[in-house]
Amino acid sequence: MKAGLTLCGVASLCGVSGFLHHAGARGGLLSPRRAQVQSLERRDGRSGSETAADHSSLQLPSILSAEPTRSRRVAYETVAVEFDEYVVDTMILGAGPAGMMLAALLAETYGLRVLVCDPNLEKPWPNNYGVWLEEWELIAEKTGFDLNSCLQHTWPRTQLYLAQQGDAKLELQRAYGRVDRTKLKAMLKEKCEKAGVIFLEQAVKPKFIEEVKSELCEKTSPMDTPDLKPAPPDYSRIKLKDGRAFKARMVVDCSGFNTELIDRMGKHDPGFQVSYSIEAKVRRHPYDKDAMIFMDYRTDWAAVQGPERLREAEEQPSFLYSMPMPKYNEGEAPPPEGEEDFERIFMEETSLVARPPMKPEELKRRMYERLKYMGIEILEIEDEGGCFIPMGGSLPKRNQRVLALGGAGNFVHPSTGYMVTRLFMGLTKAAKAIAREIKYPPFSPFNPVKAAQNVYAQLWTVNFRRQWDFTIFGGEFLMRQPVSILRGFFDGFFKLDTKAWSGFLAGWPGLPNNGQHASWDRRLEFGVELFMKWPNEVRLALMLGAIRYGGLNILRSITPNGFLPYSDEDIDTAYEKDVVPLRRILYGRDSIKRLEGNVRVGAIDNLDRVVSGPSGVPELDISGFKQPPGGLAGRQQAPSEEPSLLQRWTEE
Repeated sequence: MKAGLTLCGVASLCGVSGFLHHAGARGGLLSPRRAQVQSLERRDGRSGSETAADHSSLQLPSILSAEPTRSRRVAYETVAVEFDEYVVDTMILGAGPAGMMLAALLAETYGLRVLVCDPNLEKPWPNNYGVWLEEWELIAEKTGFDLNSCLQHTWPRTQLYLAQQGDAKLELQRAYGRVDRTKLKAMLKEKCEKAGVIFLEQAVKPKFIEEVKSELCEKTSPMDTPDLKPAPPDYSRIKLKDGRAFKARMVVDCSGFNTELIDRMGKHDPGFQVSYSIEAKVRRHPYDKDAMIFMDYRTDWAAVQGPERLREAEEQPSFLYSMPMPKYNEGEAPPPEGEEDFERIFMEETSLVARPPMKPEELKRRMYERLKYMGIEILEIEDEGGCFIPMGGSLPKRNQRVLALGGAGNFVHPSTGYMVTRLFMGLTKAAKAIAREIKYPPFSPFNPVKAAQNVYAQLWTVNFRRQWDFTIFGGEFLMRQPVSILRGFFDGFFKLDTKAWSGFLAGWPGLPNNGQHASWDRRLEFGVELFMKWPNEVRLALMLGAIRYGGLNILRSITPNGFLPYSDEDIDTAYEKDVVPLRRILYGRDSIKRLEGNVRVGAIDNLDRVVSGPSGVPELDISGFKQPPGGLAGRQQAPSEEPSLLQRWTEE
């Protein structure tokens, strides 16, 4: 099941004309650095008159340690900045879909200064992404990005083959689409370029991220409280492999599943979705051209190979995931008359979830045995690939200054491997939370660890973590079942009401129908209804699974919040009870409470930063922020009877 995230780089470097320094909601922000920006043209990895040894200027094309890979086919516009240590609001490590979408949201929507670092910026994204159109269109509406133009093809319905053999199929009246990864990358690249995102083709190792104190941290607190703890470092210093450095308020890890930058809460033991795929011209195929083949779990292809091969296919299941494509790609001319006719199709042999992972070589062998049995003759393979997606495992610890999102942050659905729509929906909330922490922090000086905790608290609420546990158990159950149980499981699952099964597949707050699973009683109701649709052998397997490996996951997921609490649940409680009200005091419309709040925590030690709004109500001076077109500065002059922008921003 598709849409596992890729963290392979994106072919995008951008030209920028310089940055205004953050005028800041907090006292003690570093003063602006002088930066001289000039355009350079780089081809084949060269950078004009600048050299790698010249540390007085930053080659902005030259994260994790890996040697850069460069293409000889694409020229990129780059910039050079003379600096000692350049300061940004957010540094994003990784330029795959997660890093690029986050960078675009932070820079374009919220006007933050963003730097993206990846040693493989020019490497294409390898994964194929399949999406439910209902989810994709909602994300396009929520982000304001033209995501619908990034769809390569769509199908009005989906089909499943859940028998051992034969042509019987289950049909779902829900539209599906295939994302054009090249167009998606180009669209996000353009967004980043226009918003002034800087890209570095450079590696970063964990030891290169240091804690640094600003001048504000050296000052005595205005409260002068004897037992006040020393102020923590208020930004991170990130060293590159060549010795140059950046300073960032927040560091976000979008480097993927194999990140070395974060610690996790416990033993990290995920399952794995593995696939082998081809896009090919074939003489013919038996599938409906206006339907996407979601799962083909038939094993008749293995039965003809003999009993041993059939046993392997039954005990270690895999399915074929297929997308019949238009015969001609966009802009491709039909062949001359008389040339051999063909059909085009994308096919992927997939192991849904397994531990240890199934070998890609075995999946490749299965695909070709299946195609031979079905009489599908390949004329030309146009693309060959696959995926390797960890699913489930442990969440990142909350007490870290590096914020993990995307694959590094466990955004993959633990039961299905779906990610791209979950990723983009989650990043819309994460971007707003990051911008809120940087522009309107509840404490001074800025604390990257607390800021990361606050973002986690908004993404991984107690209620959502219990929903996550429900899907964790689903993944653990599915990876242990033979194909006969999986057929019965999915036959009952997809005979539920569409809102029920689509909500489980979504599994992320904000996606369509996720509300069907957002509370413990709805999950319990879902489980009972599904249990009644299964054959007895699936019911027995589930009951045994709940006893053997369900553990706390299944108990928490179907019991009220507060029963069997998480060990770090106090972080979420503190955020809702303390941080949210305090932020509303600091940046709300009640000037008295606001100023009292400022004095109490020393959040704004320079009251010159507070200016009167249009109705005499104090408003935060945001004139120095880098603004997107029609952004915050323009909206600040709203009529006084309207809720203030800052009030809307601080609404949780």
